[in-house]
Amino acid sequence: MIIRDKKYHQEDHMKKTLIVLSLVLITTFLCGQSISIYPNPFNPDTTISFYLQEHGLVNLSIYNMRGELVKKLVDNEEKSGIQKIKWDGKDEYGKPVSSGMYYFKISTGKYSSTKKMVLLK
Repeated sequence: MIIRDKKYHQEDHMKKTLIVLSLVLITTFLCGQSISIYPNPFNPDTTISFYLQEHGLVNLSIYNMRGELVKKLVDNEEKSGIQKIKWDGKDEYGKPVSSGMYYFKISTGKYSSTKKMVLLK
């Protein structure tokens, strides 16, 4: 009986996870946003690509694991369409950052997303 309950719990959890993932994909599609980072992990640089459904203000910043701002890549108006922003693995002062996990946060009007990336040296 315990094995059956555990199996049912795992199946129920998987169904809930699939529903959440489906909602995230639907929300992303409806917002007109598509974000990718390549390569990831990267060395020495990476490109963050995103699609803007309409012209507007874009904020794209890199943060370290402590949540501290490492570099602001974009903070201005961008045209609609595909945008590609390259990060060279350097901070605001032009100094190379150390290996590790970093986050980038992108905000465009009503949409905001945070994703992780890894710098390997």
